[in-house]
Amino acid sequence: GFVDVPGHERLVRNMLAGATGIDHVLLVVAADDGPMPQTREHLAILDLLGLTRGAVVLTKSDLVSDARLFLTAIQPQVKKRASSIAAPLRPSPKSPDMETQPLAADAIVAAVRDACPADHLLVEEAPSIVAEMQDQFRIDKPNCFYTFASGGLGWDMPAAVGLALAERSSGRNRPVIALMGDGSFQYSIQALYTAVQQKAHVVFVVLQNHEYAILKSFAELEETPNVPGLDLPGIDIAALSKGYGAPATLARSGAEVTAAVAEAIARPGASVVVVPLTRKRHSLL
Repeated sequence: GFVDVPGHERLVRNMLAGATGIDHVLLVVAADDGPMPQTREHLAILDLLGLTRGAVVLTKSDLVSDARLFLTAIQPQVKKRASSIAAPLRPSPKSPDMETQPLAADAIVAAVRDACPADHLLVEEAPSIVAEMQDQFRIDKPNCFYTFASGGLGWDMPAAVGLALAERSSGRNRPVIALMGDGSFQYSIQALYTAVQQKAHVVFVVLQNHEYAILKSFAELEETPNVPGLDLPGIDIAALSKGYGAPATLARSGAEVTAAVAEAIARPGASVVVVPLTRKRHSLL
């Protein structure tokens, strides 16, 4: 597969989410700009992830006076890079607050993690909780984590169904756990019908805060708050899921989330677990 990750310096966190689980890197550098601060950050992240195979592509070479001079200038910078960067190991996942309701994202993700077997597939389309997901779920091996890239909402839900079907046909039969925002859930909800009809073993965990939180965060980042149309009141996700034929459970506490996800994993076919999520948001930076 091909994963496109954003290059803007403000979106390094998104780059890290997209870069996990890949084997080969294609680093694109614009000749007229040269290496940017985020270019070096991306290279550092690749070192931390242990990715050593890749290629550099030079674009916009027609905009500089002499591409050969540019390559001559940039080559020493590449050679000077150490093969790895000395960095401390990540600390253990933080202990979230499991008492306050609605639960915060880290509490929900930790509760989901506690229900998952060691060998599972994780799919994520809940962009406002990426940092919490990465803290609680440590993606440390290939082919265990899938997500969309560059804001392509609507990909993960049908992808999760396809992954579940692939797991069945391959005989691996790992359960597929899909973390979905309630806004993302609306983009490709018809995939749930396919999952039910095909008896795909996938558990959709829908974090419901009744809003497009990631778009509100982006609006604040760009200093354009109060964008209309980003609230999602009155959607009964459990009823929608049952209408498509999938059993659905509402879980409010950490213990309820773990129990509901574990029960859904043990159940054949597709299931939905709806979890109320706090509307408190953190900055994207």
